[in-house]
Amino acid sequence: MYFNSTTAQLDDLLQRVCENLQLAPSLHQQASERYESIAKWLGDDKCKLNELNLEIYPQGSLGIGTTVRPQKTQQFDLDFVCEVDQADWFANNPINLLDAVENRLKEHGTYAEMLSRKPRCVRLQYANEFHMDILPGFRSSCSSEAIFVPDSNLAEWVSSNPRGYKKWFRSRSQIRLHRDAKIEPLGVFESAEKKNPLQRTVQLIKRWRDIHYSEELEIAPISIVLTTLAGHGYGDQQSISQGVMRTLAYIKSEIERVENGERLVVCNPTNANEDLSERWETNRDAYDAFCSGIHEFHDRWARVLRKTQTEAVEELSELFGESVTHDSLNEQTRLIEDARSDGKLNVNKSGLIGLAAAVNVPVRKNTFFGSGD
Repeated sequence: MYFNSTTAQLDDLLQRVCENLQLAPSLHQQASERYESIAKWLGDDKCKLNELNLEIYPQGSLGIGTTVRPQKTQQFDLDFVCEVDQADWFANNPINLLDAVENRLKEHGTYAEMLSRKPRCVRLQYANEFHMDILPGFRSSCSSEAIFVPDSNLAEWVSSNPRGYKKWFRSRSQIRLHRDAKIEPLGVFESAEKKNPLQRTVQLIKRWRDIHYSEELEIAPISIVLTTLAGHGYGDQQSISQGVMRTLAYIKSEIERVENGERLVVCNPTNANEDLSERWETNRDAYDAFCSGIHEFHDRWARVLRKTQTEAVEELSELFGESVTHDSLNEQTRLIEDARSDGKLNVNKSGLIGLAAAVNVPVRKNTFFGSGD
């Protein structure tokens, strides 16, 4: 294996950053167990909700493999859908379905103490850990994956398509879908090494978001907006660093395409009626902060790609956090030093770092940072 360019060495470092941004396996397991417990409670044979042929499945970052570990002041959230199959719900008050889910959870002694009501979901708050948002809805038709969900602020049904979105993202990143089930599992823990460049790109952009807006969380762009824009911008790059650049260039061009006074509208790619960026309609400050943040991120990333890795580390530390960046750098350094100690680290005639090969000259001193492609 060679770092046959500074891009390859940077990509290796970014993969390590993504690995260090992963949820700990123990937290993933804990989230999975609690998700399944809640799903079984809602789908119990004795529950009236189960008479509606429930289907329960995750949505959001866990469903598409783009989770990032929250910072100290933030919480990890797990979103899942509680879908009923009776289309005649459309004739009912949308609040009734929210009430039905909330009332069922209130029957459980532990969940009753953790409940809070949100405009479109019911939330269970796990102290100092994470929260779960349960989104009720019903299938709009037998031939469609789109669902209608209640919106208590609007007092009406709104269209959504979480399953279609998951399939869209996975098709963009070319990863295999899990087979749907009545209670669909979260899936096994997946290391960053097994993730594809689009998943890693999303992880890095979300981490930038968490750092950049750490003092103004209320105006930070939501994950699904960033994920959707990344999915559109991704051009099948195998390089993580180039994938980030391509994505940022795409988002920047989309912002600049919008006429003055208007805003970028980001719709669910599988449901044109679902405006994922609707909060920008009433919060112009958040939209302006998003636009300026993306322009700054784009320019800084272009500088990262022009620098040697030694020079880029300071920039990466500011973008993704000092601790996670330096931990990742130390891991890469140890890999190279271990290879040196074992006599397996060499430099070829072009000055590129690699593991032992017959035509290579052993490396005698620590000169593994390149100065250009």
